[in-house]
Amino acid sequence: MKMTKDIQGAIKEWKFARANTIAFIKHLGDERLRINLPRPALDTFCKHFEELIEVQNASIEAITTGTMTFDNCKSDFDYEGLSTVNELLQKMTEVDEKMLEILSKTDADSEVDWWGEPKTIVNQISFQVSHETLHLGQLIAFCYVLDIKMPKEVIEAWALSGTEK
Repeated sequence: MKMTKDIQGAIKEWKFARANTIAFIKHLGDERLRINLPRPALDTFCKHFEELIEVQNASIEAITTGTMTFDNCKSDFDYEGLSTVNELLQKMTEVDEKMLEILSKTDADSEVDWWGEPKTIVNQISFQVSHETLHLGQLIAFCYVLDIKMPKEVIEAWALSGTEK
């Protein structure tokens, strides 16, 4: 498919959010991926990243099948948080490439059924951006609360204050 400007714009926003996630993963390193966070279930950085990958896979499947479902996603309480930096980055690269390949073959007028409500491909990509940004916001808040230094790229991208330590 020839991508519309709207789809291209949505992908650009998704890539921005994903770049921030990748910066976090690289910055934290293997040891800090396992820091305990003040949240039930997704209580380590690593678990957030594992969940992001799984939800993105569900979104890709929805673009392919035309129906959104989270049936193949674990409960937030079931993530183990044992992935390494390299494993997370490899999985994200794979799922990102898969998503872009699927989008390149998807008709721009396609829709995804969200429990009876049709959503456009732009809506589907926007869901991914919103989901990724939700987690980024949580991770940023955890860093403030736990006094964990954030990646320079994230500080600059979001013009974060109070990070001059």
